[in-house]
Amino acid sequence: MSNQEFDLFIVYSSENTQAAKTIMKDLEKRFKIKCCFADRDFLPGTEIAVNISFAIEKSDKVLMLISPDFIKSGWCWYEQQEAFRKCTQDKRHCIIPVMLETVDEMPKLLRNLTYVDFLKEADPVERIYKAFIHHIDQEEACQDKKIKRQKGDLGFLSQRWPVSRHFNDNGDFVKAVSRHFYDCDAFVEDKERIEFLKDETDLKTLQKYFDEAAEQKDHDLLQSILKNRHMKLNPTNVFKVLERLPGDRLTHELIETIFQKLDKVYSYRHLKNAYLVACSNGPPYLVSKFNELGCKNLIDASFVESLIIRSPLNVTEKN
Repeated sequence: MSNQEFDLFIVYSSENTQAAKTIMKDLEKRFKIKCCFADRDFLPGTEIAVNISFAIEKSDKVLMLISPDFIKSGWCWYEQQEAFRKCTQDKRHCIIPVMLETVDEMPKLLRNLTYVDFLKEADPVERIYKAFIHHIDQEEACQDKKIKRQKGDLGFLSQRWPVSRHFNDNGDFVKAVSRHFYDCDAFVEDKERIEFLKDETDLKTLQKYFDEAAEQKDHDLLQSILKNRHMKLNPTNVFKVLERLPGDRLTHELIETIFQKLDKVYSYRHLKNAYLVACSNGPPYLVSKFNELGCKNLIDASFVESLIIRSPLNVTEKN
């Protein structure tokens, strides 16, 4: 159904293998959905983590069968992380959660997603299929709109798409009442991305999305990434955020956090470009933080003073 090798990669705990296998067979037989199933499709002799990464990469969507054993499983946790990485990279929905057994608390990364309740649905497998088809249809519509925009149909720019739709009692799709809307080429659910990046451990991924958030002037996402205990900023990150964010968004709190997160392997000599931007556009407090690191020794003092005097924020503060 999709252009990928598999339509769905099924994530499940080993204790739920039999239930997962039943769901997989039902999806493939009744609805012709190509499933990637670990016990059948993982390549023997390959590391489990590599098999998981390949499965998620080669699958259009990820089906997660939630149970108490799923919550306890380290591999299921890893698969959640990898699936959300795919969501952030592809900038679209790709996870369908299924409540296979009742749990005390949903996994943090899945709390914002509506799930299929396997215990209450009359035909939960059909519900999974409808959710899969819905997202495929929505993405195809988005792609059509994007193509029209590329051809010069500017009417698309004023259109918005609802984040999600739900089923009514008859099993038909109805629009959900929601204040959240998105452009088709934007990330489908900002809350999901923020939750994912709060727990991300890969520094390169964090720095990549920090730069993208600076590019988009997404203050909330910047703050969220900075709260991640694994985050360390490099001079390029600092330069981009100072260059992109309006000076009035550079609060004392944000400035303090930026300097706290600056990787200690870098000295003030690496910060010359960021320092120039700070002197030209930043508030005096920002400049003082650079000076504390010794950056004022990088550039001729009279030149720095001329930049600070011309800074619009400096004029504003004096007034």
